[in-house]
Amino acid sequence: MILALRILLAPLLIVTATLLGRRFGPGASGWFIGFPIISGPISLILASTNGTEFAVHAALGTMGGQASICLFSAVYILAARKLPWWLTAPLAIAAYMLSAFVWNSFALSLIPSLVVLVGLILGLGWAIPARKIQQKSLHLWWDLPVRMLISVLFVTGVTTFASRLGPQLVVCSPPCRSLPPSCPSSPMPSKAAWPPGN
Repeated sequence: MILALRILLAPLLIVTATLLGRRFGPGASGWFIGFPIISGPISLILASTNGTEFAVHAALGTMGGQASICLFSAVYILAARKLPWWLTAPLAIAAYMLSAFVWNSFALSLIPSLVVLVGLILGLGWAIPARKIQQKSLHLWWDLPVRMLISVLFVTGVTTFASRLGPQLVVCSPPCRSLPPSCPSSPMPSKAAWPPGN
């Protein structure tokens, strides 16, 4: 049962998010992927393998992961307006890493964690207004299989090493979970941002 969850659940959710984005645009897949698509299966596996107490503490790490993903996306959105993707991506990852480090430096309980996360979401939503852009869809043949593979590797790795990472850090998931378009302004580079020939 646990092995099946590790191998099947996350890739199926990734496929769903990707196909939603292709059919209805990045906003639809952004809303879908904003739900706990990767951390949900991870929390279920953690509860089954490490006990509910571990999973409860890991839920706080999930909020830290969401906060860090918000900052990752915000930095990417702002930097991508002026910089090429190969500079934008490292800046966004650095913002994520800094955010995750700061989050894990504090032992916030549920309510303060929720207040910080919701405040961050509302603040960034206000500071970075949505812009409609005309963009040709870019569907590379390898895109979806790579996303599915990374999700399997990530879920398997996190759940395998959960006891060593600890509950707070285990679901403070890295930006690779944003491989599907994770917000209306997708962190995946647009066609214009790809190097020539790709």
